[in-house]
Amino acid sequence: MEELAEYQPPNFKSKNLHDDLPEDPESEGRARKAIVEEGIESIQKLKDKIKLTKFKDYNKTFKDATKEYIAILGEIDVDQLKKESVKALQAETLDSELQEDRRNMLQVKEECSDELYHKRNAYEKSIGRIEKRSIDYVNQKMELLKRVFSNVEDQINSKLKAIKQKVKKEFKDLQLTRNPSLYGHINPRKTLIISLRLEMIRCVKDKIPKGRYAILCSVLDRIGGNTIRYKNAKRSRRISKPILHNGEYYLNNIRFEESLQVKVPPLRELAPSMVYLFELCLLRSKEFAHDQVLGWAVFPVINSYFRIITGKYKVPLLFGPVDSTIDKYK
Repeated sequence: MEELAEYQPPNFKSKNLHDDLPEDPESEGRARKAIVEEGIESIQKLKDKIKLTKFKDYNKTFKDATKEYIAILGEIDVDQLKKESVKALQAETLDSELQEDRRNMLQVKEECSDELYHKRNAYEKSIGRIEKRSIDYVNQKMELLKRVFSNVEDQINSKLKAIKQKVKKEFKDLQLTRNPSLYGHINPRKTLIISLRLEMIRCVKDKIPKGRYAILCSVLDRIGGNTIRYKNAKRSRRISKPILHNGEYYLNNIRFEESLQVKVPPLRELAPSMVYLFELCLLRSKEFAHDQVLGWAVFPVINSYFRIITGKYKVPLLFGPVDSTIDKYK
């Protein structure tokens, strides 16, 4: 465009057309025609030059530059616009109501928080007073118990002192053994041999048949349990001598009147559940091919103080063979 604006035909600028025309009409006509042809030729050259020149797309450039400033106009329904305005007004009203409800809720929340805070403080104060009373009560009880226990302790110490003086006066000075135990000189690791004195079985009469009878004594780990056996049983004697019973109704008793020697575990291994098992055995004879157990009984080995039981006792005898399902004294 700049090149075209600067270009001007030389004939039109440099000289006037009327200056070169001759005075002769014919010559003037030819001159005018030559000037016109020269102008047409210049215009044709200018057109060809314009065709060959590349111009920018000003339409596209204008659209790109004014794209964000363009406003699109269209047809709008008035009823729809009214409806939208009504909806916007309703939404605004609803929003204001929600804001009001939110402010009311916040106010109620603050009031409840203050009320709960005051109630909590009052409750904590009451709990503190109750705890203080409880602590004072417990301290008073502890002081009272301390005084009572101290008085009882003084009384017990005075009684013990009097008993010690009495024992010392009666038995003089007593000395402890190297291995003190419940039984003094007995070794707690050694197997014990207990002597059991059998006197008689009463009220047999004709309840059992005629034959020779003996008492067999064993030691069980519990009632209905297993027999405690030992490899070396030379010093023990667990069965009595045979005694004849005729099985008559007037024969009330069977007298054995002898002692049995039974081995029991060491003192450290004794358990409260251990028992003696007494079996009344009918020995084999012409009438009976095998030995039979016609009665049995159990008796504890130690008492509640973990001492071996001593003294005279009567033991009930149950009729029949040993029943291992019975595991209690009842």
